[in-house]
Amino acid sequence: MTQVDRSPAHYSHLLVVDLEATCWESNEGRVHEMETIEFGAVLLRTAPLSTVDEFSIYIRPRVHPQLSAFCTKLTGITQATVDAGIRFEELGELLRVRLGDLKSNLAWASWGEYDRRQLEQDANRWAVPSPLEGIPHFNLKKLFAKNRRIKGSRPGVSRALSLVGLTFEGRPHSGADDARNIARLLPFAIGD
Repeated sequence: MTQVDRSPAHYSHLLVVDLEATCWESNEGRVHEMETIEFGAVLLRTAPLSTVDEFSIYIRPRVHPQLSAFCTKLTGITQATVDAGIRFEELGELLRVRLGDLKSNLAWASWGEYDRRQLEQDANRWAVPSPLEGIPHFNLKKLFAKNRRIKGSRPGVSRALSLVGLTFEGRPHSGADDARNIARLLPFAIGD
C-alpha cells in the first residue's frame, strides 16, 4: 500500500477505514502483539460525495485470543463477537467480493498511519497480502491538517470534528462509528 500524491477526489470511490485491535491497559512493549479485531468501513462515492455502504467485519484474534477486560470496555467489542469473527486471512477475499468492480477506481483512507501499519503487521504475521494491497492509501489526518493550515500536532478525530463545528456521533473506539465520523471530516480534509 503506497501513499499517493493525488487527491482522494481523483477516485470514483473512497473506502474510509478504522480498525480496532487487541489492547491492554498498557500497550507499552506490546504493539507488535496487537491484532485487528474490527475492520470498520464507510464506502463513499466522491462526486457527489455520498455514502454508498457502511460495514463492520469482526476478526478473531489468535496471538492473544482472549480479549482483555480493558479492551472490551474501551471498544465495546465482546469476546463472543470476536469468537464468531473471521480469520484475518479471510479479510482480503471478503473485501474483494464486497468491493467488486470498484477496485479499479478506488482509494482507501484512514485517520493517520496506524490502520495501514496494523493491516501490514497482521498480513506479515499470517503470511498473506495486506487486505487492501494495491489500493492507494490516504492519510486524512495529514490532509486535514494541511487543508486547515494546522501547525504542530495533528488533531485526533474528536478534536478535528470540534474544529469544524461538529460533535462525535456514536461510541469512540468503535471501528464503525470512528469510520463514520472520519467520513464526516472528508470535505474538510480534501476541500469541498
